[in-house]
Amino acid sequence: MKWFCFNRNKNKVEDNIIINNIKEKKDISPILYAIKESSNGMKKIDDYISASQQSYNYMTEHIDMINKFDTKKSVIFENIDNMMGQLEPLLKEE
Repeated sequence: MKWFCFNRNKNKVEDNIIINNIKEKKDISPILYAIKESSNGMKKIDDYISASQQSYNYMTEHIDMINKFDTKKSVIFENIDNMMGQLEPLLKEE
């Protein structure tokens, strides 16, 4: 991939200075700082993803419990409705 530059010679000179500084082990602190900051950023992203996963798991557990109780509640109300439906004919017979 080629990068578009207005002044290629200037960029080559700057690139050579950076490369020479690295080769001569002059001042690589900006590079080390960038690496450290990138690592810290990746750690924050990883922590956020982990927290999101925990929240997701917590939420799905509660949704499953709600569905379970909702099913039980539906069955109970259906049984009560059936009993109420049977009471009317029994009361009429007496």
